[in-house]
Amino acid sequence: MKMCSLLSALFLTLGLLIGANPTLADQKRTFGFFGEVDSFDRTKQMLVVDDRVFRIDDSVRVHKKKGRKATLSDIIPGVKVGFYPAKRDENRQNNYIDEIWILPSNWKAKRGYADNLER
Repeated sequence: MKMCSLLSALFLTLGLLIGANPTLADQKRTFGFFGEVDSFDRTKQMLVVDDRVFRIDDSVRVHKKKGRKATLSDIIPGVKVGFYPAKRDENRQNNYIDEIWILPSNWKAKRGYADNLER
């Protein structure tokens, strides 16, 4: 009986510790591009991150950590973001972002493209 109570307490404690620091799980995610927002023009659908310009898709989805939804108004200068700039328009002219993750300020990753290739 004591062993069962001890194991229950141990699992409960571990669950609380993991839940208390959700960035540990989020920190394992990698992105095609990571950086800090310089500016965002919603009318022109232009996002500037670390001095690089990206186009935003009309139906872009914005996420926060742990899968919570966010909105485009959450994308402000100074916020760290991650995304995959791979979707192209019909003319193959521009990379469009269709999903953006707003990241915690303590996010640790190398800024820029994950594969170190300019696109």
